[in-house]
Amino acid sequence: TVIAIAIPAIVTDFNTFSGLSWIGTAYFLASTPLIPTYGKLADIFGRKPVFIVGITLFKAGSLICGLAPSMPVLIVGRAVAGLGGGGMLPMVVIIISDVVPLRDRPKFQGIIGACFGLASVAVGGAFTDKLSWQWCFLINLPVGALTVFVVLVYLRLPLSLILSHSHPISNLLPLTIALYQAPVTQPHGDIHAKLRKINLLGTFWLSSTAVLIVYALTAGGVNYAWSSAPIKCMIVLAVFSAFMFVFLETKFVKHPLIPRELLENRHVIAAWICAFFLGMTFYSM
Repeated sequence: TVIAIAIPAIVTDFNTFSGLSWIGTAYFLASTPLIPTYGKLADIFGRKPVFIVGITLFKAGSLICGLAPSMPVLIVGRAVAGLGGGGMLPMVVIIISDVVPLRDRPKFQGIIGACFGLASVAVGGAFTDKLSWQWCFLINLPVGALTVFVVLVYLRLPLSLILSHSHPISNLLPLTIALYQAPVTQPHGDIHAKLRKINLLGTFWLSSTAVLIVYALTAGGVNYAWSSAPIKCMIVLAVFSAFMFVFLETKFVKHPLIPRELLENRHVIAAWICAFFLGMTFYSM
């Protein structure tokens, strides 16, 4: 969201519109396929290490963007940031789901959404006007370092946390203390057993689906006509990849990337379709 505010300054600085659309596209091409993968890795290796990997990759990409001397380097930095960004927000949502009762989760997720909107507009606008657009990215380094410190020192995911009663927002401090004092959950099994649970085949087909759809929707009408052969081929391949993913996940894979009961639940599928069109509308603005 901060990119939309910084784009005019970026165009002025680099004196080119070439590759401008790829500033956002590169991020989503890298992050979108990895969102469910991060969730699966969090189940295998634990929330904390996967969360820290995502933050670290995002910081690395932000550093590249902040020091980028040209548009192509900026696009590469956005792609690297996307590799980490694909796990940051999902991991926050997963951790909230681990420790907060179902009826209270909308409150916490609402706070996250508000922070996204307010911080991006305020911080992005202030840095772009008062300093430079580079600081829209460089600010992620100290903030990311602080986040890693908090996760390492204070985040404790308990084996069992008594949260059977509703916790209002005003009760965040006792909840935080309870989390800090609780024992840490570590997934069982040695490293080889954990590695065997990684579903590379499912990751490949799901990533192919996401990349093809995102690129087709981005390039259509810009790089290629909507009726052109490349766009048609990408759409057909995306449908085929999606079919292969669902077929293998529901029939053959021992450790599916997405639980089978979700793929077979029409209510969940309907929610995914709604989220798809919502994201398509929101992120295209």
